Amino acid sequence: GLYVKSGINLSQFYELIDKDTCNVFLPGGIGCSGKKKDFSIDRVDVVYPPVYIPWLAAGTIMGRTTNEEIRYDAYADGTINSEVIETADDYVFGKPRLSLAPENSGIIVVGGLYPNAVTNYYEQMESNSPVIYDTSAGRFRVRGGEIVELPPGYEDYGLVEIFKDSENRNVLMIYGKRKEGTFAISIWFDHQDISTLTSQYYIVAWDDDGDGNIEWGDDTFTIVAQG
Repeated sequence: GLYVKSGINLSQFYELIDKDTCNVFLPGGIGCSGKKKDFSIDRVDVVYPPVYIPWLAAGTIMGRTTNEEIRYDAYADGTINSEVIETADDYVFGKPRLSLAPENSGIIVVGGLYPNAVTNYYEQMESNSPVIYDTSAGRFRVRGGEIVELPPGYEDYGLVEIFKDSENRNVLMIYGKRKEGTFAISIWFDHQDISTLTSQYYIVAWDDDGDGNIEWGDDTFTIVAQG
């Protein structure tokens, strides 16, 4: 059925997470030569989609938090980081452990269904996120509802949404239709007045100015759906 509204919106999320440590869950291991503890990139064995895009996006988003702890869902060899997530099916689904992220705490999840096992868990194993990515249609869909009609002609699209999970934790999830959209939505989000974001989700279209870079001020960012 349709998702149940969580009772909080994006502006209220940051008021909540400023009280305690917020856990930031990132994809780790897949396509990388070694475990990175920060956002500097010295060598990446690129696969699609490369995990450094969510890392860079997370670095942008974390500028809005005061206390955060970075958590990776896997090690450099691709094996699950079982200290961070519970798994239902090897690397496919990853539920953040309650010991790290207890009830009422804040969780930020960056990156799409692949490579982030936590995103996959929340979209496939729970039913609280307002929007999901319908892989069969290659489109965003309101959970239990219709495909979100996106205007054509843009380079990519990104989603940011807030919801309560089954453990009553406050989850902010952000990712793009493609890897470029993940970075684009994080840049858009970083330049918003959070107090004005009174919806539970926003889908933003990004259009490049022709130079091949994703940048605020020159590129076009347009809200195409919210709710």
